[in-house]
Amino acid sequence: MDGVLARLRAKLAGAAARPGGPGHLNAALPEADVAAFEAEHGVRLPAAYRAFVTGFGDGGAGPDLGVLPLRRAWAEVVADLDGHLAKPSPFVPGRRYDDEWCEEFLEREGDDAEYYRGALAVNHGGGGIYTLLVVTGPARGRLVRVDAAEHSAPRVLEDADFLAWYERWLDELLAGYDLRYFALKLPGGEAEFLAAAGDPDAAVRRQAVLSFSAPPELSASARRAVAEAVGDADAAVRRTALYTARYQRIGEAEAAARDALADADPGVREAALGALAALAVPDAAALARAALRDTSRDVVARAVWTLQDLADYTADDAAPLLSSDDPKIRITGAWSLHKARGAGVADLIAAAFADPVPEVRSGAVHSAERLRLPELRPAIAALLATETDVLVRNSLLRWQEKDPG
Repeated sequence: MDGVLARLRAKLAGAAARPGGPGHLNAALPEADVAAFEAEHGVRLPAAYRAFVTGFGDGGAGPDLGVLPLRRAWAEVVADLDGHLAKPSPFVPGRRYDDEWCEEFLEREGDDAEYYRGALAVNHGGGGIYTLLVVTGPARGRLVRVDAAEHSAPRVLEDADFLAWYERWLDELLAGYDLRYFALKLPGGEAEFLAAAGDPDAAVRRQAVLSFSAPPELSASARRAVAEAVGDADAAVRRTALYTARYQRIGEAEAAARDALADADPGVREAALGALAALAVPDAAALARAALRDTSRDVVARAVWTLQDLADYTADDAAPLLSSDDPKIRITGAWSLHKARGAGVADLIAAAFADPVPEVRSGAVHSAERLRLPELRPAIAALLATETDVLVRNSLLRWQEKDPG
C-alpha cells in the first residue's frame, strides 16, 4: 500500500499546484483511533480505505464535495443507528439495479436504514447523492452510488476498491476530464469506452457512450462511435449518444441526428433537436419550428428554447402552443411569451389569462410582469377581480406592486 499512497501524494500535489485545485486533505488518523472505531462498531474496515484513512488523510480533497471524514461517513446517511455497519450490505458486485429493486427492498425491509446497512457514506455528491463504501457483505470494499432522496437505482461502481476509485479521480482531474461525469462514466479512457460501446448489454453501451462526454478531446474513432450509437436499437442509448454529440459538438452525428427527429421515442426527438442546435446547423430555426408541432411537451420546449437562443422566437410561433389541446404545451407557451418577438404578444397574454388551467394563467402573468406592457393593465385588473387560484393571485399582486400604473 505504501507505493500506492506515495503515488497518490504525488498526483494530488500536482493537481493542487494547478489553478482551482482540489482543496485540502485532512490529517490522517492515528492507528489507535481507527482501531477504536472498528471495535466500537464490530467491523474491520476494508484494507484500501483503512490505508487511506491512516496513511493519507481522514477525508478532504476528493470527488464531488470531497471525501467525508470517517466519523461523519458513519453517521451521514444513517445517524445514531447502533450496529448498522456490522449488518451485511444488500449490494452485490456485478448486479445492475433498477428503481423497482429499490422500491421492493424498502417495502420488504420497511426501514430506510436497512438500505444503507453495512456501508459508510464516504463521499457526498450534493443533494441526496452519496458514494457508499461497503464494509460488510458480499460487496465488501466496493463503492456504490446511491440517491438517498429519490431511492433511484443504485450502482455498484467498477473500481476494485477505495484507492482505485480515488486514483481514478486524480487521473481524470489531471487529464482535464469533465468531472461531472466521474461517478457516471466507466473507468479508463477511450480504449475502454470503445470496447464497451459494442457490448450486448444496452446498459453498458449507454454508459460507454456517456463516458465519451468526459475527455477534453475525442479521437476520430470515438467521434464515429458516438455518431453510430445514435442509431442504436435501444432508445436510452440513442438519447445518450445525442446528448454526448451535443456536448462534445460531434459534427459526424449530424445526419443521424436529423434522422432521429422522426424517432418514435420523444426523448430521442428532443435530444436530436438539442444536438442539431448545438452543432449550429444552418436550418436550425426551421427544424425547431417544425418541432413546435410535436405532440411531446419536452420536444416543444426544446424547440422554443432553440428559437429563443437564435433570437428568432415570435408571437406567431407561440400562438399555436396556446391553443393546443394539451395543457402542458399551453403552459410552455404561456411561460415563453416574454421572449417572443413581434406584434400580438400582448393579445396572446391577455387571451391566456382566460385559460382554465391555473399554471397557464400563472405563466401569462409571469410574461406580463417581465414585459411591463402598459396595454395589459386593464386585463391584469380584470383577472385580479376574478382569480381564485392563490398562486396566480399572488403573482398578480406582485405585478401590481411593481407596476401600479
